[in-house]
Amino acid sequence: MNPVSRNVDCTTARQRILHVLAATPAHAPALVTLGEIWLREDKPARALAPLRRAVRIDPSFANRMLLSHTLQRCGARDEAFGYFQQALTIVPASGSAWFVMGGQAEAFGLHADAAEYYAKSLEYDPDSARVWHRLGYSLLETDCVEAAISAFQNAVRLEPSNANAWIDLSSALSRLGRFDEAGEVAEMARNLNPAAVAAWHNWGHALLNLNRSQEALRVFDEAMRLVPELPIMRFARATALLKSGDFKNGWREYEWRWRDCQSPRRDIDAPLWQGEALQGRRILLHAEQGFGDSWRPAKTG
Repeated sequence: MNPVSRNVDCTTARQRILHVLAATPAHAPALVTLGEIWLREDKPARALAPLRRAVRIDPSFANRMLLSHTLQRCGARDEAFGYFQQALTIVPASGSAWFVMGGQAEAFGLHADAAEYYAKSLEYDPDSARVWHRLGYSLLETDCVEAAISAFQNAVRLEPSNANAWIDLSSALSRLGRFDEAGEVAEMARNLNPAAVAAWHNWGHALLNLNRSQEALRVFDEAMRLVPELPIMRFARATALLKSGDFKNGWREYEWRWRDCQSPRRDIDAPLWQGEALQGRRILLHAEQGFGDSWRPAKTG
């Protein structure tokens, strides 16, 4: 059977595959292709039936992994993990196979396992930029930051045009407080892809931590032209405004924290103060962000 060209529209391709299956119902490659067509149309639930049949006929590594991926997309995590474990017992001796295993391990949140699989992939193909990149990401997720930086550095050395790898390298450098380097790397990513909002954010974040708040503000303001309402960036911008002494705009922008990393307390049966007059009323002040908001040094002497 000839593979379906990506230039052929999905409806035509599906008709061709169904014609093949009408003549040969147990044609595993045709069943797999049918499942892939449904996946290409972002309809994973419809891909399940042909892929299940394909695995019963040909329980190969590739077929089990594709079914695992599809089940996971459908929210059937336990069943997807079962096929993933089955595939792990028959991984072919190839870098691409271990790379696929790493990607699926990431999907399950098994970042330490993913790092192990990516390392195995590199044994076959040590010059694969994409594998070094994903290895770096998995290491970063397991707090192996130094090792992650080394992996990202290999990724950008092998593929210096990959802005995403530069972005992740800047994030890892920031984790270690290496903000000078993080800012330079983020700026490099921005130059490679001016539309990459994460590059702008990482650049501004590094400048902010270097106490170059006015420069950070210019970066954040430029990034807002791309994505005006990105909470993580607006919250960082609020900090830059406050550090610059612009308290009026800074405190207003600080409200973005509720849409980023914080949520209002729900154990207080009272409405939030919105700035209205308080004559004749009481206001409760509480430690919104922990004891650092309310701590004061003990008296001495």
